[in-house]
Amino acid sequence: MVASSVACIACGTKEGGEDKASNVTQLREALPGAQVEAYDPRQSEKLGPAAVPGILPDSELKSHRVRALAGDGVAAYRLFQHYQLIGNAAESQLWARIGAENGEYNSLMSMGLVLSQEHELESCVRAIFWFSRAKALLESDARSPDVRILIQAAEEKIAEVRKQTGGC
Repeated sequence: MVASSVACIACGTKEGGEDKASNVTQLREALPGAQVEAYDPRQSEKLGPAAVPGILPDSELKSHRVRALAGDGVAAYRLFQHYQLIGNAAESQLWARIGAENGEYNSLMSMGLVLSQEHELESCVRAIFWFSRAKALLESDARSPDVRILIQAAEEKIAEVRKQTGGC
């Protein structure tokens, strides 16, 4: 990591009349085995939005859609994250719902969280439904301490929603 930082700093300047290429060569010689590349300030432009973690490249969107619609909850959750990151709320909610319907834990919790913020009786009942499904999904493997923590979080969300709307 230090080597790449040094490489970027050294490549961006000319010292003693040397050009960028010779700076990279010097660094490669000084740091054998380290991968030293010249810094390209346009690298993120070349990679496009797929360079951002969670944003799916266009080439993967179709396959994720097909898998999600066929019952793959993880693919649906990845689409939810993708559309949430690019700011498309309607699409992200669609995929969160499909992921929840497919039994994916994070999607179940996301649906519950969104509905719990609406503070209406119908939304309260549906939020509790999604949180309860998330809890039930985890209870089948409640031996793990990490799973018990997640079950407790789902129970707390259910209690919180009930308290917000007067005990729906």
